[in-house]
Amino acid sequence: MKIMICDDQKMAVDKLKDLVSTVCKELNMHCEISTCFSGEKLLKIEKAFDIYFLDIDMPGIDGIEVGRQISSKWEGCKLIMATGMIDRYKDAFKIRAHRYVTKPFQVEEIREALENIGSRRLGTELIELSYKRVTYKFPQKDISFVRAINGYTEFWVSGKWFRKNISFKQAIALLDEQLFVVVNKSEIVNLRFVEEQKDKVVYVGEKVFKISRRNKLRFDAKYLEFDLKYR
Repeated sequence: MKIMICDDQKMAVDKLKDLVSTVCKELNMHCEISTCFSGEKLLKIEKAFDIYFLDIDMPGIDGIEVGRQISSKWEGCKLIMATGMIDRYKDAFKIRAHRYVTKPFQVEEIREALENIGSRRLGTELIELSYKRVTYKFPQKDISFVRAINGYTEFWVSGKWFRKNISFKQAIALLDEQLFVVVNKSEIVNLRFVEEQKDKVVYVGEKVFKISRRNKLRFDAKYLEFDLKYR
């Protein structure tokens, strides 16, 4: 994710950059962090970022106005507003800010904000699949489960099997590892669709998957991690 931090105080920028970098590493989220020291300069940048950390109380154009213009220009970006003045949180909600964090920054607040955004972005990367020789694009999060067939791989999406001419190993590498987990030598499940897990069995809708002994420990760890972070 591309992250922009904008604050007129360099000390605040440096502190927040360190916290964001640390949290991203903890969450296994790849991030590119950029910084800016005024709203005017930020608005001149002709480049979109996924997340904007904006200080509300900046001289000149304050963070509220900067956020309003950015959200209007770059659809889909997330705004996280920051200030030491707790009474300004209402202003942040007026521009539909995703989160509000207070100064001095606390790692728990930063982690909560990034985790929430990460869960919303999870599985949004598109994948090309074919059905009856027609190619479609789906967000990975819409794939319920995957199975290996001789020479290719099938993906269950909205009640149909779609095909991709890649090996099972290639499918594992392609799919979001925070969302998908291998249950046996030929099947992968999307943790979003797991309704229940008992011992060595996983239930995804009406489909039942057996977890191999080799994959049991990894599945349990991934299932617990997903449940704690994203449900």
